[in-house]
Amino acid sequence: MRLRIDLHIEELVLQGVAPRDRLQVAATLRSELAKQVLRSGLPAGLGALSGRDLVAARPLALNRGGGPEAVGRAVAGGVWRTLQGDIR
Repeated sequence: MRLRIDLHIEELVLQGVAPRDRLQVAATLRSELAKQVLRSGLPAGLGALSGRDLVAARPLALNRGGGPEAVGRAVAGGVWRTLQGDIR
C-alpha cells in the first residue's frame, strides 16, 4: 500500500535568490524531503496533524554562493526539523 503525503508550503520567502533559480530550489526541496521520509520514515507527531493544521517553520540563515540546490537542501532540512517538532 502506498501512502500519499501532501505538504503545502503556504509561503517561502527566499531573499537574495534569483527568480530564475526558484524552480530548482523547489525541485531540490521536494527531492530532499522525499529522501528524508525514505531514510527516516514519517516524524512521529505528523500523524496527529489534520489536513488543516498549520506548522510554522523558523527563518533560516543561509550562506551566500551555495546555488539553488544548496538552498533547497537547507530549506528541506529546516522544514524536516520543524515537522519533527524541533522549533528552536
